[in-house]
Amino acid sequence: MRVLPEETEMAEFLLSIGNGTLNDNDDYVDMSEELIAPATADIAEDISGNLIKNNDYEKLTKVAILSPRNLDVDDINNKVVDLLDASTENVYESIDSTENCDNGDINADILVEYLHTINPPNFPPHKLRLRLYSVVMLVRNLSINEGLCNGTRLLIIEFGTTLLKCKILTGDKMGEIVFINRITLYIDHNNAFTFKRRQFPIRLAFAMTINKSQGQTFESIGIDLHKDVFNHGQLYVAMSRVKSRSALKLYLHEPRTNNRVKNYVYKELYGN
Repeated sequence: MRVLPEETEMAEFLLSIGNGTLNDNDDYVDMSEELIAPATADIAEDISGNLIKNNDYEKLTKVAILSPRNLDVDDINNKVVDLLDASTENVYESIDSTENCDNGDINADILVEYLHTINPPNFPPHKLRLRLYSVVMLVRNLSINEGLCNGTRLLIIEFGTTLLKCKILTGDKMGEIVFINRITLYIDHNNAFTFKRRQFPIRLAFAMTINKSQGQTFESIGIDLHKDVFNHGQLYVAMSRVKSRSALKLYLHEPRTNNRVKNYVYKELYGN
């Protein structure tokens, strides 16, 4: 649906990926060389480096790095932050605590250092390492009327002790200036206790998981495949975020001897 009208070959290729018709017996697909990034390429530098060097920070929301796993997304995001001006770096640490512990004195035995290591999906990290012009994503609905919804991408334009001054990069309120403050977030942790974290409700968003990218369109993307996709349709979702073949690059694991990429498709889900 996204591809340009003249990209008929790309459209057919994506449909074949989605249907699994190109898969071999081991659920691998042979990719053409033009889709594969050079073996020595760095995905963070390739996708975001030139925009940062040219101070085109707002264009960072029009490109994306996609990866199957949250841990790899965090690693890539930190690499992109390293490309920004180091003199503007601010690190914000959360205040973590527990409540509703029903296991006797377990509350007193839970070390705060352990709480800092808890990193649930759709939750801000304990330590937010930000630099000026970092692109971040809200992980909670704050104010729908102001365009501050879960998934909204923001550009950090000024730091404060208790506030972040940001520009909205997506949605109907694009371009508007907003202020984000710390809030307390709650989650049930392994049915043992309620975990509380007071932090800015954001995560870095230069890179995101493939699942989080669903429904979005980008001018160009790099797909981190140094670890294979692991779920039905993930490869199709990732590759169909752009409008043309030239806007897509795959970064494979090293060392490699071929351009084979895993593609899980459970054809039985499609019926007859």
